[in-house]
Amino acid sequence: MKPRSNRNGLKAKYLGTLGTAPQIFTITLDLLLERGIPVTEAVLIHTENTDSLKAVQEVRQEFDRGEYPRVSLKTVSVTRGQEVFEDVDDERSFRCLLQIFFEEIQEAHAQGQIVHIGIAGGRKVMAIAAMVIAQLLFHEEDGLWHLFSDFYDRDDQRLHAVPEQNSRLMRVPVLRYGNASQILAAFPQLGDVESILRLQEQWLAGEKMRRRREFVQHWLTPAEREVVKWVCCGLDNATIARKLHKSERTVANQLSRVYMKLQDLLQMPEFDGPSISDRSALIAALAPYFALNALADGN
Repeated sequence: MKPRSNRNGLKAKYLGTLGTAPQIFTITLDLLLERGIPVTEAVLIHTENTDSLKAVQEVRQEFDRGEYPRVSLKTVSVTRGQEVFEDVDDERSFRCLLQIFFEEIQEAHAQGQIVHIGIAGGRKVMAIAAMVIAQLLFHEEDGLWHLFSDFYDRDDQRLHAVPEQNSRLMRVPVLRYGNASQILAAFPQLGDVESILRLQEQWLAGEKMRRRREFVQHWLTPAEREVVKWVCCGLDNATIARKLHKSERTVANQLSRVYMKLQDLLQMPEFDGPSISDRSALIAALAPYFALNALADGN
């Protein structure tokens, strides 16, 4: 998929399922924001029973108190017309939940948003519904996440991540149908799950290099590419300026523009790390591309 034209305006929608523990929704959101994921809309998906509605109210109070000033909250009940589901425990309620995920993801993509789904809340079947639709609709930038946290063991009622809870997110691999043909073709020859996962990791590594190539060749101007190449070779601004017959100020200004563009690249799931746009992040992200190019050129 080609990069969207307005990558500096990148926004994300967070979808989270909810049962009776409101902190699953809020802690997942906390950890996504800590990763630098630009969530501007949170969608809480819940059933219509007393315990779930109480948890929904607790989440809503956190937003009303201003805990997430840059994030709007939307609550979506598992309903179909006049039919209200207190639980997801039969085919009709499950199909209704599938439709909710389908519509929310389609709407996000139509608005140019990336999608991140938290699947730890509520019944396991809610996570299954999210995974089914993710395989159908996810783009490369989208993410599926499971939450681990020690609050499950201590009846901890705090709604936000604290160190002693050891809360952490695990990214769940999604084999998107749109990109699955090569991996699926190899399945009959693979003897175990580890082989399948390694194959997907190899595919993702190829995606990471493709992203680097796309970034350098299409997001950077020729002048910016030349400066970045020498940064990745370890040269400082003064040396680069002399080599390219430019002023140091010009080199610094060009790098500033590169850092702004780099922020968007580092937020993509293939890079899966903090989006810190500085010289070290630039070298870590792009040096492999220039090293591979040098080898291909025989330099």
